[in-house]
Amino acid sequence: MSNFRLLKGVAIPASVTSPAVATTAYLGDFITTVTAGSTIILQMFGLVATVVLSPPGATINIIRLS
Repeated sequence: MSNFRLLKGVAIPASVTSPAVATTAYLGDFITTVTAGSTIILQMFGLVATVVLSPPGATINIIRLS
């Protein structure tokens, strides 16, 4: 199972995570420009599989750099 982030409906290439083996956690760091009011979405894709999100589910940290 792989995942990536979408910014305003467009995939952010630097955010793609594609592990070679099954995993229990997906981690990734990348820098991109985000304008006010933008929507960021986490999307998982790949083989037909069940994804179980344990609490807290999916989290994202956004840090403003100036």
